[in-house]
Amino acid sequence: MKKVIITVDTESHIGSNPVERLIMGKLDNGVCAGIPLIMDICEQHGTKGLFFVDFAEAWDYGEESIKRVVDCILDRGHDIGMHIHPDHIADKRKLFLSDYSYNEQYEIINRCTDLYEKMVGRNPLAFRAGKYGANRETLDILTKLDYKADFSEFYGYEKWCHILPPVTGNESVEIRNGLLEFPVMSYKSEVKGVINRYDKLDINESPITHKYLLKKYGTMEEVNVISLFLHSFSFLHWKQNPENPKINKSAIKTMHQAMKQITYSTEMEFADLNTLLQGQYRSEDEINPSVLTLPPMDALALYIIKSLRVLRTRLNVMRGKKSMGISGKEVNI
Repeated sequence: MKKVIITVDTESHIGSNPVERLIMGKLDNGVCAGIPLIMDICEQHGTKGLFFVDFAEAWDYGEESIKRVVDCILDRGHDIGMHIHPDHIADKRKLFLSDYSYNEQYEIINRCTDLYEKMVGRNPLAFRAGKYGANRETLDILTKLDYKADFSEFYGYEKWCHILPPVTGNESVEIRNGLLEFPVMSYKSEVKGVINRYDKLDINESPITHKYLLKKYGTMEEVNVISLFLHSFSFLHWKQNPENPKINKSAIKTMHQAMKQITYSTEMEFADLNTLLQGQYRSEDEINPSVLTLPPMDALALYIIKSLRVLRTRLNVMRGKKSMGISGKEVNI
């Protein structure tokens, strides 16, 4: 049986009250469609989430704000991993950990690790770099700081993920230094002369796309662990107006559908971080990194669905900005 873990990048980067709006997901009607709702859905299906909290945000938003997020997760018995967008704690112009020297990375990760220990009461075990922006030096630092697992690898997405050569593709493995790597579930769409790109399994895909991809991963021989991916703000339409986000019913539908798909599957079962850490994995030296490559007609169909959704989102953002009388670039997270 393939293990499925729910991973949630818990972060906020825009607005006057980003923690309240994009992590807790508090709407004007009082509903919380952020991490409280994500935990609700996990618990309905008998599992717990792994919430990668961006502890670096404490340097921008204050320790009290991040402690409230941490307590919200711990009070309900879910796991907390380390997530770091380094621009919150270091240089605003350097968005990736791989932009920093070894010593600079060590200092950033170490400071956030100390804050985690202060807030959580134990050392962190799991890590995911903000924007997947890790490199081999990051992995070495994690080992030195006694982390047990990394979730940063995004095979094929080299403009952000700089773990080169790649540790793995879709298979969870043990890295040479003893750290376990649980990759983002990457897939390749390729149609000659039309599409050649890598994407990831994300709850903000359409329900059709997500169901298709999850089924494919469930039957792949080389896949042993599936990381279901979402953000704390995945259930929100927030780009139009981060000060007053609206609920994203499509994403919630996709989440419920995915949880049922896993529950009734004969190939997949839910797992938590502790279960994954006790598993047996091949070494990175024993595998040939590879990812799911879609058949051309499937790739074209899913690409069209994705393109239409992206176009609709951009139109909605433009309408939202126009109605508010503002302009400017979207935040790319």
